[in-house]
Amino acid sequence: MKLIDNEIINRYIYYLCRYIPYDKKELAKDEIMDILQRRLPIAYTDKDIKDELNRLGNPYEIGLKYSNKGNFLLNGKSYEIFISMIYMLFSAGAVSLILFFFNYFARISKLGFFEILQTIILTAFMLALIPSWICEKVKSTKILKTFMKAWSIDDLYESSSIKHSIYGIIFILIYSSMFFLLQLYTKTGNIEKSTYNIIILLFFVNVLRDTLRISEDSTVSNIVYVAYIFDLLTISIFAILLKFAIPNIFPIRVIIFMNVVDILYMTVNLFRDKNIISLRKKRKRENRNRKYKKIDEDK
Repeated sequence: MKLIDNEIINRYIYYLCRYIPYDKKELAKDEIMDILQRRLPIAYTDKDIKDELNRLGNPYEIGLKYSNKGNFLLNGKSYEIFISMIYMLFSAGAVSLILFFFNYFARISKLGFFEILQTIILTAFMLALIPSWICEKVKSTKILKTFMKAWSIDDLYESSSIKHSIYGIIFILIYSSMFFLLQLYTKTGNIEKSTYNIIILLFFVNVLRDTLRISEDSTVSNIVYVAYIFDLLTISIFAILLKFAIPNIFPIRVIIFMNVVDILYMTVNLFRDKNIISLRKKRKRENRNRKYKKIDEDK
């Protein structure tokens, strides 16, 4: 078997590349493979691989040397995610502007074209920046946490990144354009200010969900459960708003549909990767038992 096909090595490389910039992933992978090829015996075993990887150390720590210097409030991959989200949100804003002209042209005079444009630009920028900054803090906290305890190759469970497809981009573009359209609808109509603020908050929650998902690059991370909460929260609040505060217009129906699709998609992934989840729970249970045993021995 080739080294690149080894499950243990793939796990290590996955965690090494998880938070580093996209353009550095191949370099990091090649350097680790080169080190292993030089150090491992010709007739290597899984134990030899584990010993060598444990000798190399925490993959998050090695990954730090591949991170770029900070840009504004963000570093490396978080900055790249921010730029990607800016492009997608601006594109969604442009789509929503076209839809608004065709469906609610009479409302434009209530704000004016330039104020509508300013609203979209400011919203897109803030919704790209703040979630990316939160991802940066989540990443830093998670990496720091791994430095504060003993590390082992057995602590790594996953071996493959999320396959980011055109469908994921289309998903973000659709719900973002609907949220922008809903934002313009409420801003130009006789809708309560509190309702408008709730809609912007839900928009933020949905963008944060996907930004965290891209940053974590995992279908079984704890972020998945956060995403479940965000989806259910969005559906529940819109159900209340439709009953008391806002008409049942098509952007809301599309957003709710997209949240339902997201819940189904995550559920399928959790069932598919249930072995990884079981392994992670088992490892955490073993670590907890070792910790309690050590405390009892110290007494």
